[in-house]
Amino acid sequence: MFEVLAIWDGKSIQPLKALYPLRKPLFPITIPDLESDIEWEGYLWLLKHSLEQGEIASIIDLDHILLLINKCNNWGAKLLWLQICSLYPISLNKTHKKTISIWCLDENKSVKTWAYYILAHTAKNASDSQRLKLKKKCLALYLEASGFAKARYRKSIALLSLL
Repeated sequence: MFEVLAIWDGKSIQPLKALYPLRKPLFPITIPDLESDIEWEGYLWLLKHSLEQGEIASIIDLDHILLLINKCNNWGAKLLWLQICSLYPISLNKTHKKTISIWCLDENKSVKTWAYYILAHTAKNASDSQRLKLKKKCLALYLEASGFAKARYRKSIALLSLL
């Protein structure tokens, strides 16, 4: 599996889709030592795809993955990690929240909008004032946004309105 990731171009998902049926039935629990940002992006795409297909890995070490993503600083890997958080039932710890809060300031619009979405997605344990502050920030960003970002902020606001 990792040989394909090593030669993946980072653009076409066809090689990853072809690789998907060949992986072990449950996604690897141990995190591989991948060498490039593109390999990380491919690995996280496969993990996200397995969760979307209804496969739940026994244990996904999101903390370890997050540590490695912060080392490579690849926006695609950040985005996939955030999307995995929306699919995988987790409760965010302080490290996750701190990192996601930093990613709310990311220059990449996709990372930024998904970071706010995950904060909204996991805000049920936040205080009323924290949820209101987050909702106001999402609303302000929504008014400035367009396209996919506007839609993601709208979903964030809807989540916060339900709490």
